[in-house]
Amino acid sequence: MSTTTLSLLVALSGILTWVMQASIIVPMAVVWRRRQHLSPSIRLLSFYVYLSLLCSVGARLAELSHDPNWPWLVGFNMGKIALFGGVYYLVLRQRLVRRLVAALTVATLVFGLFAILRLEMAQVVTYARVLQCALLAAFALAYLEQVSREPPQGSIHRTPLFLVSVAQLLYSAGTVMYFSIDYVKLVPAYAKIYFGIVAILGLLFNALLTLAFYWAQPEPESQRASVLATA
Repeated sequence: MSTTTLSLLVALSGILTWVMQASIIVPMAVVWRRRQHLSPSIRLLSFYVYLSLLCSVGARLAELSHDPNWPWLVGFNMGKIALFGGVYYLVLRQRLVRRLVAALTVATLVFGLFAILRLEMAQVVTYARVLQCALLAAFALAYLEQVSREPPQGSIHRTPLFLVSVAQLLYSAGTVMYFSIDYVKLVPAYAKIYFGIVAILGLLFNALLTLAFYWAQPEPESQRASVLATA
């Protein structure tokens, strides 16, 4: 690959990353417009848009001021684990699975705090992102298995947590692969190009998240009572 082509691809990857981070404003706008129609689980999920925007802006400002941006990166991953763990705890119905989700969420957060104290920051950022993606992919699979056994009323493609779970699986696959490659010291320029692919998956995640908020409906009382009974 020529130097010119490589430079263009690196620049394109950077643009895609900026667009992906800025695109969180779209689902945020939908949340503001439809906040009265959100069920408890989707209302909890809606805090993700604020977490994402806050950490993206914080990390960018840290870079511009030549300060470490790892607190924002690690904080994003830890916050996402806590939020999504709570969301899946609310929507999964089997008592054992719910307890497992809660235990794994807490254990991962505790491990994250331990890693911050004992490991190098580059390792912490990598481990935090990989753990976040692996754990949330597992939670998404548990939800999809539940949906396969108990199909929701209406179109499954308009079920908010179905959309979010599919988005999380796709994003997890690409992100784990990128961070695995980055950790083994791929040539920096090629690593930046590959992150452009991750940015595309991030755009897809935000698009499906937007649809999830757009199609969200208040939770029926019967379904809420059923979930509470299995707590």
